[in-house]
Amino acid sequence: MRVKSQAMVKSEWLKTVIPKVNLQDMEKAEWLNEAIQQAWPTISQYVKKQLLNKTIAPYINITKINFDGQPVKLHGVKTHKGNEKGQILFYVDISYDGDVEINVAYLFGVKRIQLRGIIGVILGPLIDDVPIVGAVTMFFVERPKLTITWIRLARVLNMGIRYLDTEAMNNIESYLVWPKYQTFPQAADLLRSPTD
Repeated sequence: MRVKSQAMVKSEWLKTVIPKVNLQDMEKAEWLNEAIQQAWPTISQYVKKQLLNKTIAPYINITKINFDGQPVKLHGVKTHKGNEKGQILFYVDISYDGDVEINVAYLFGVKRIQLRGIIGVILGPLIDDVPIVGAVTMFFVERPKLTITWIRLARVLNMGIRYLDTEAMNNIESYLVWPKYQTFPQAADLLRSPTD
């Protein structure tokens, strides 16, 4: 089965106008919070191994990562009507306020992260075979609110904390704030060119 190449899919997404999201229009999703609560040990392991260890740790000497505490909370969900054919777009108002343990080279670390923002999720392209969704794309609709509680040497150097806060937010913005996004292919042949 042939599916659209990742480059073609991305060009279609970039043409999609991301509308402003009205928080009052969002539907509550308490059942999703319950599901996330139950799945959080597995989700936190994925975040630790796949996202942090593979994307950040190679560039920074992270000695310990622990996200096993409080899970992400969903405050509302809104499906966008009038999507491009072959994809589903919805928004999730999320927050994370939890104690974490991230130690970087024993010099400084993070003990708490507070994050609040709206994430856009695109399921697509939709394909006529399992897993039905060819890829999952995620992005923040706008710059999220982020507060980090630093420990050790970073705590002593107040100027260093401001620099680290700015760098953390700049990194999120450069990877995940629209029009930047991250795509996670779900179908093995999603990356094949349709002319292959």
